[in-house]
Parts: sequence; structure tokens; C-alpha cells
Amino acid sequence: MDTRGWPAPYLKPGTTIYQWEYLEPGEVLGMAYDGMAYVNGRWVWFPKPWRALD
Repeated sequence: MDTRGWPAPYLKPGTTIYQWEYLEPGEVLGMAYDGMAYVNGRWVWFPKPWRALD
């Protein structure tokens, strides 16, 4: 998920927020996560980052 077009002005331009899924082999449904970013030389997780917009 690229932050361009994201309504969060506090994100540094070019920051990429990653999303991923865990699926059992052969399944199409599983657990989906997002909010992972590489910031200042380390991985950080912002669970449910859209809550900041509420």
C-alpha cells in the first residue's frame, strides 16, 4: 500500500505501508494484516493505522 493518496499528512512522502495475509495451504481465506513500515532503519507496526483519522 503506497501512502500517496493516503489522507494522513504526517506520513513522510514515499513511506510504504505494507499489508500481508496468512493463509493455510490450499485456502483462500485467512488472517489479513496491515500497517507495517520500515522507518529509521527498523520495522514498525501500526495496527489499524486508519484509527488516527477518526
